[in-house]
Amino acid sequence: MAFLNNDIDVGTTPGAQTLGIVLFNVGRSPDKEVDIYVSANNFRNSTEPAINFRVIGGRASAERNVIVTGVTGGADAIRIVGSGSYLITHNSIDCGWANGAATGINVFAQAFAPEASAIVVNNDVTMSAPEGTVFGASSAGIVIRGFAQGNPVLNKRLRGRARGALAVNNLNAGIPGNNSFVSNDLDGFQSSLTDIFVDAGVTNTTVIGRPARVEDHGTGTVIVPMQ
Repeated sequence: MAFLNNDIDVGTTPGAQTLGIVLFNVGRSPDKEVDIYVSANNFRNSTEPAINFRVIGGRASAERNVIVTGVTGGADAIRIVGSGSYLITHNSIDCGWANGAATGINVFAQAFAPEASAIVVNNDVTMSAPEGTVFGASSAGIVIRGFAQGNPVLNKRLRGRARGALAVNNLNAGIPGNNSFVSNDLDGFQSSLTDIFVDAGVTNTTVIGRPARVEDHGTGTVIVPMQ
């Protein structure tokens, strides 16, 4: 299943909820798995996720897409939810929603479908909310939430402003564990709280990279600064 080379402008109708490509509860493991490719698409003016993978029985990849959200709305430019094997790579995101709760890439899981196989690598994320935006607890360039386990976030370039550049947050009684942030470029990112946030109770987060401000409330967090 492939979605390739599309130009999608969903418009700016006031009050409308608009998305790009959504795949929800597709495929079944192990006997009816799917392979999904979302590649080289341009998305503009969505008020909800431009790419939304949710509980995929098989493998899904989002590669070389360009997303520019506009200002109206606010959610996640790319959202990855629940069980499946995901690759999110070489995407360019300009997340300009003004509501203060937005994220560039959001990986999370619920108890019935824990997420354990998302690789988020080599993406370029700009958080371009208007000056004066007040950022809420979910605001981040990239966030891992809920029951999500074992997700690496690698080689990102993050620019702009949000509550934090990278975050690992609790969600609905779910506590993330064994996630990692490695070799991400945060130079010039303006964080209203801290560059990297690890929520209370979060376990075994690994941070490897150039020195950054880290607010750590977790357990077993390992921070390895590199020049």
